[in-house]
Amino acid sequence: MTMGNTTWTDVRKRTLTDYYNLPEEAQRRADDLFARMDALAAECADQGQFEQQLLTTGLSEEYNQLVASCSAYAKVLIDGEEKTKDEFIADQRKNTAKTAAEEAAKSQARQQVSAAITQVLPDEVNRVRLYGLRGLPIIGDIIRRAEQMDSLRWMFGFRKKGEE
Repeated sequence: MTMGNTTWTDVRKRTLTDYYNLPEEAQRRADDLFARMDALAAECADQGQFEQQLLTTGLSEEYNQLVASCSAYAKVLIDGEEKTKDEFIADQRKNTAKTAAEEAAKSQARQQVSAAITQVLPDEVNRVRLYGLRGLPIIGDIIRRAEQMDSLRWMFGFRKKGEE
């Protein structure tokens, strides 16, 4: 095989080695397939003929099936570290469980603090904490009436200029 022909198969080889962690059986199948591709490349005058021969001999289909069968072994780069799909999934599960536990603990702590504060503060202050200004006796009534008037204006088409 001449030097120019090596690139015809090298791209396909690099696709598997750069993007997949092949187990031994898949690696043997790949080596066998690439040996047959290299032999075919040595017989071809140019890349066009080589690609055509790949199609007619079924080597192209065999290569596509090999790539598809290796999808479970795809490499994943996480923080510059190469991981398999299964390692990536395991890390995600561990991180999700850890995050969920942390968030549950934080939520429970917030609820306990809020309950303690509610018990210590007077009722008037708690109403303001829970309902904002609407929790104040006179101011809350004024705010609710103003909102009711705005709603009625909208319902009957009496809108202020610039409102839609």
